[in-house]
Amino acid sequence: MWLWEDQGGLLGPFSFVLVLLLVVTRSPFNACVLTGSLYLLLRFFSFEPVPSRRALQVLKPRDRVSAIAHRGGSHDAPENTLAAIRQAAKNGATGVELDIEFTSDGVPVLMHDNTVDRTTDGSGRLCDLTFEQVRKLNPAANHRLSHHWWLQK
Repeated sequence: MWLWEDQGGLLGPFSFVLVLLLVVTRSPFNACVLTGSLYLLLRFFSFEPVPSRRALQVLKPRDRVSAIAHRGGSHDAPENTLAAIRQAAKNGATGVELDIEFTSDGVPVLMHDNTVDRTTDGSGRLCDLTFEQVRKLNPAANHRLSHHWWLQK
């Protein structure tokens, strides 16, 4: 037997969350407050659905399949750099996939890994480095075309 109401089950999604929070917190008050907060958050801060016509313009522009550049288009330029994004656009990509990590001082940077070892001339966890330390790293150091991108930041 399914748990969810729409599948003929016993519980709706918020009832399930309430029961789960009761088990985890062992406090009816906290479980009710958290479930109510979640409901209000989802109820008042939800976005309108994207019209299907607009979604198709993004997913299938000009009646062709979209090409999304992984890690900002890292094959022809150092990954997650502006150079990679520009090169991906030149290569015909209609979008890019990017990863964001945070430095120890809370600055968001484009970085796929938790460490800087694989893609730069530095080493260590990104969350342990300050933004100023990250700025001094060479993102092209380990790229196959590093000689072409040595000034890229």
